[in-house]
Parts: sequence; C-alpha cells; structure tokens
Amino acid sequence: MNRGIPRVRGQGITLLGAPLGHDDFVATALQEKVDKVASITSLLPDIKDPHIEFCLLRSCLALPKIMFILRTVDTSGHQPILEELHRVVREALIRILGCPLGDMAWDQAKLPVSMAGLGLRAAIDHSAAAYATSFLSSQRLARQLLDTPEDQESPALSPVVVDSLSARMGEEVTKEELEGLKQRVVSAKIDLAHKSLLLSHIEETGDEREIARLSSLCLPQAGAWLNCTPLPALGLHLRGAEFVVACKFRLGLPIYDQPGPCPNCGRESDVLGDHSLVCGTGGERIVRHNAVRDAIFDTAAAAGLAPLREGRALLPGNNRRPADVFLPHWAGGLDAALDVTITHPLQDATRAGAATTPGHALTVAFNNKCRNTEELCREQGIKFIPIVAESLGGWHKVALEQFTKLGSALARHTGQEEGEKVGHLIKRVAILLQRGLSGMLLNRIPGHPPAEIDGQE
Repeated sequence: MNRGIPRVRGQGITLLGAPLGHDDFVATALQEKVDKVASITSLLPDIKDPHIEFCLLRSCLALPKIMFILRTVDTSGHQPILEELHRVVREALIRILGCPLGDMAWDQAKLPVSMAGLGLRAAIDHSAAAYATSFLSSQRLARQLLDTPEDQESPALSPVVVDSLSARMGEEVTKEELEGLKQRVVSAKIDLAHKSLLLSHIEETGDEREIARLSSLCLPQAGAWLNCTPLPALGLHLRGAEFVVACKFRLGLPIYDQPGPCPNCGRESDVLGDHSLVCGTGGERIVRHNAVRDAIFDTAAAAGLAPLREGRALLPGNNRRPADVFLPHWAGGLDAALDVTITHPLQDATRAGAATTPGHALTVAFNNKCRNTEELCREQGIKFIPIVAESLGGWHKVALEQFTKLGSALARHTGQEEGEKVGHLIKRVAILLQRGLSGMLLNRIPGHPPAEIDGQE
C-alpha cells in the first residue's frame, strides 16, 4: 500500500489490543474476553472476603475488562456475547451475596453508586455509548494522520449504533448531538434513563418504602462505603457478613427468612430489617453512635484541635451533654459542640416524607436537635452543630461541611493532601455507619419458639 501499511491477510488483525477485521474474527476475540472474565470470576469465592471480591469484580472484571474493545469495535452485531458477559457478572454478584437476585434488584445494582446502585454497569447497556463517542472523537485525528482531503467526508457512524444508543437513552439522538460529547456524559444519560425506568416500576407498585429507600440512597455520600478500597489497616473494610448484609439492605433484598419476634425486644420483626434498625433494646445503636463520634474526635485530635469528648458542665444547671465532640474556638472563634445523631428514614414517622422529599429524615432529625439544644448553647456562647446521618448512609449538608473542614485542618496540620484526608474521613464514617447497620441486623434475627415435643405421635 502507498502509505507503507502492510496488507492484512486472513480474517483480521489485533491492533494495539483491538480486534479488527471480519465479524467472526471480532466475535472470537470478544468471546475470549468473556471466557476469561467467567474463568476469573469463578475463582473469586476462593478469596473468602466479599468486600474484596466485590471490589475486584467491579473495578477489574466487569465493564473495565472489556471497555477498550467496546471503544474500538462496533459490537452492535455481537449482542449475544455481551449478554453472556451480563449473565457472568450477575452470577458473580449472586455468589458474593449468597442469595438470588431478582430483576429489579439487579437493575438497581447496575446503576452508579450515586444513583443508588452498586456501580456494576453492564457492557450491553453502555457498548453503543462507548463506541459512538470514541468513533466521533477520533475522526479529526484520523483525518490528520491520513492527510484526508478537505472535500472528502469522514466515515459515517453506523445507524445501527445510533439507534441502539437512542434505545438505551430513552430518547431520539442524532450523530450531530453526539459530536463533542464525552463518554461519561452519554453513559450518565443512559444511567438516568435506567434509574427513571426502575423508579417508575416501583411507583407502579405503590410501595412507599421502596420509593423512600431509593430516594435516601441517592443522597450525597450515601454510597461512599462502596467506593472504599478495602484496607483494614485504615478502617476501610467490612467483614464478610457485614458487607453482604449491607449490600442486601441497600438492594431491598430480604434480610431474614421470615418475620417473627425480635430476640431483643420481643416485638414483631419484618424480613426487610426495618424493625431491627429502630429497636431500642440492646447496645448496638450506642456502639454505632460512639464509633462515629470517636472517628470525628480522633481526626480533630490528630489535627491538633484539642477536642474534648462528651464534655460535661457545658450548660450550667443542666445535665445535658450537647457535645459528643467539643472543639474550642472552632466556629468563627466560638467553641463548637458537635452532636452526632443517626436516624432511619424508613421508619413509620419519616417514611412518607422520605418518599417525596430526599433527605426528609435528615431535616427532621436536624431540626429536632436544634429545637432542643441550640438556644441553650447559644446562651453560653457555644455554637451547636448537629452531625446528622441516615442509617442508609446519607449525611446532612452541615455534617459534610464539618467533615470537609476537619479533613482540611488535618491535612494542613500534617502537610498532607487535603482531598485525601477529607475523602478518608468521609469514607471512614461511611464504613462505620454500615458496620453499625449490619450489626443491628445480624444481632436481631427473628426467633421462633421451638416445637413442642411430648413424645406422642
């Protein structure tokens, strides 16, 4: 050839990892990738650590394993192979969680973490977005490399790809509209379409709890624990049973085999675990609260802020202790009383509001705290700052502001990267919330009285 490019003989060639050529050649390369993913995922249970298994599945073996091919090859004619990969990843998640995974739970799991999912995006959903955006963004460079005349048109994007993309996005899209768009933007539109479809299916059932659950899971940082690299030494790891239960609760899967009396308080407990998260008997709620408090205290201490834990005698003539963590001169020169509280948005008192207004339970808990204590603290020259979280992982905006400020103070005190310290604190308290949630669920498996045996048939 006159450009010094050797002629390819045979069905195809692999160029920089991308299979190019006859459909059969491309299909074989795709199938090899899927077979490799299936082979590796079958070995994940040997790790015997669900948290690590999940991180490897999501970050290395699912969509990332095949993304390069999706960006370089038109896979619209190879959908059965992508369907097979879809089933492989779903089966891997089933093995990690140790329970069946219905279509609705799987549809949620495929959503990004910020949209209430587990971040297991499916290749079959995003293949058209990957190829279309890559194809269009590379045309200018291709023309320069090939010295294409100005009057010669660039290759056209396949109408099949455009139609497939339109179907995934839930709206008609054209090549002109895709020009200049990044893949993450197009994929985000696909995710939003899938989330909207999932929510409409749930709304059709009229299940108020499920609507409230999805709403709460979309709050800022509600899924931060899923984005942690599982490092026990840094407090960013959930034990096997903890991780599995936390994931099942996030996906709305049954936690218990059947309802029955709560072993702690004796009241009727539901299979989804809502009673367990509001049960006042037992010490798990206090343990969870204290764990979050201690993480805040330890960060403040490491930042040289001279914090005081559970400060007493802050309100003269009053036995209240408004400060889980007391920080001198923290709020514009005023002493600050940081008070931790954790609420469950799916309880009867807040479920209806949570279904219509994201963060409703946070607002109620924040206002209740302020109503009871803020004025008393102000009289003593103390700034009262509630640190409010939901059991599903969402935080009130004031809490996130304080975490950012604390992380920044720690970074400046130690000379470390600010984003790193802020991120670690948020992920640390996120892990503690889920550890507390799983502890309350695992310690309240409904009990049933033993069958009476009298020795008679």
